[in-house]
Parts: sequence; C-alpha cells; structure tokens
Amino acid sequence: MIERFVNAIKHIVNIDAPANKIALSSGLGMVIGFSPYLGFHTILATIFSVGLRLPIYPLMIGAYITNPITIPPIYAFLYKVGVVLTDSSKKDIKWDIHNFSELMVLAKSILWPLFVGCHVFGLLTGLVTYFVVKYLLIKYRGY
Repeated sequence: MIERFVNAIKHIVNIDAPANKIALSSGLGMVIGFSPYLGFHTILATIFSVGLRLPIYPLMIGAYITNPITIPPIYAFLYKVGVVLTDSSKKDIKWDIHNFSELMVLAKSILWPLFVGCHVFGLLTGLVTYFVVKYLLIKYRGY
C-alpha cells in the first residue's frame, strides 16, 4: 500500500508539465472527488483534463478519493458539514413517507445539506491541495 502511494507521488513529480498545471490538476481532482455527482467523477475529470489541458493522472487520483470503501464515512461527514452550513439541524426529518411529494420533501431535507457540504468542503480541500502540491513540486524540483 505504501509502495503504491510512493509510486503515485513519483509519477506526479515526473509529469512533464509546469508545477502550476500539476497543482491545478490535483486541486481540481479533489474538488471532483468530494462532489456529490457519484458515477460522474471519471467523466468530469476527463472533461476538465481535455478542456483545460491538464494532466489526467493527478485529476484521477483526486477524483477517486471517494470509492466504495470511503464513500459512507466521507459523505456522512460532508452531510454533517452541510447541516451546519445550512442550519438544517432545526428541521426534523420525517421518515414516514406515504406519497411521492413526501419523498421529495425528505430528499430535499437530506440532499441539500449534502450538496452544500460536498461543494464547500471540496473547494476548500481543492485550494489546500493546490497550494501544497505546488509548494512541494517547486521545492522538490527546484523551480
């Protein structure tokens, strides 16, 4: 496991691209990885890679931060972040569903905080990742 991590870092450092582009690719990958658009992370990473001419490898590493093992704890945490940010904690979630409109009310009460939490945390994580990766690449490469 550690060997795979070290190899991934070596691969990123050796990408023939400016540190700024690699850092942007890494940061954007983290934003995608924490987004609520499950099933579309690979597609989004590919679109951004081609559209912005960014290296695909750092984008994919960030996009795959969420996987079947990490999704439950990550999304539970992001939901709680969203609850705090949207002040949704005052609302009681009604689990007694009798029709489609009640299902939509339930979905909104759960999905809105998740959506907000995912995007806010993803943007913050992406910014931190960008600056950390850029700093480390410049320090390691010497330029």
